[in-house]
Amino acid sequence: MGADHGLVRLDRYELNSTSTSRTGTGAYTWNIGTDFSSANWVLQALPSSTSITILQVQIQSQAAGSVTLTVVDDGGTARDPDTLDLVAYGDQ
Repeated sequence: MGADHGLVRLDRYELNSTSTSRTGTGAYTWNIGTDFSSANWVLQALPSSTSITILQVQIQSQAAGSVTLTVVDDGGTARDPDTLDLVAYGDQ
């Protein structure tokens, strides 16, 4: 998933996704096409920005077929990154 100035766009390399949505500043939901066998899977997330030095991802909820997350700066304030790359690993 790529976040482009607060707008969610699907990257051309995105696989196994049914939808992505921005639900608020820095808040995103990713719905997975073929669910994992349980909620016990690993998410690797890389937010980046040209104007914000430190960004981190906080997982708000995770299920077999979706994850809701928030991107925050080093002060804990929700921020929209320029890009947000997501990779998931787990048993399907």
